[in-house]
Amino acid sequence: MGKAAELMLEHLRDDGAAKVAAMRDAFENRILAEVPGTEVNGSREFRVPGTSSLFFPGVDAAGLLILLDDRGVACSEGSACHAETLRPSHVLCAMGFTEERLGGTLRFSFSRMNTAEEAVIAAGKVIECVAKLKSLNVEGPVKMSA
Repeated sequence: MGKAAELMLEHLRDDGAAKVAAMRDAFENRILAEVPGTEVNGSREFRVPGTSSLFFPGVDAAGLLILLDDRGVACSEGSACHAETLRPSHVLCAMGFTEERLGGTLRFSFSRMNTAEEAVIAAGKVIECVAKLKSLNVEGPVKMSA
């Protein structure tokens, strides 16, 4: 435990959180620029550096999740603590989001183990998969129960 704390302190001294936030922002900015209507859930200013929660209007997040998984992009529909369930994020529910928003949202996570190049590649895959779902005219999002 002591070694883990030592390594994290070293990471923080190297401005690691800012690097992760910059990676997340590059990921989000590319998607926001290329996928009309996409929105960031919550504040863009006050949040943890390694998490991106994006709403894709008219897109079924479950279908998008499957397409992204097939392309090697790991993400989730819910919170990290409920990643194995099909329940919507309790955080997004507490924020008062509609069922449409809950069913069209995915959460992406970044860490010091990711690279800026990986973030840009992942953004491209998200853009590609959203376009594929929209071209198939897949109805979405699916109603989720709390």
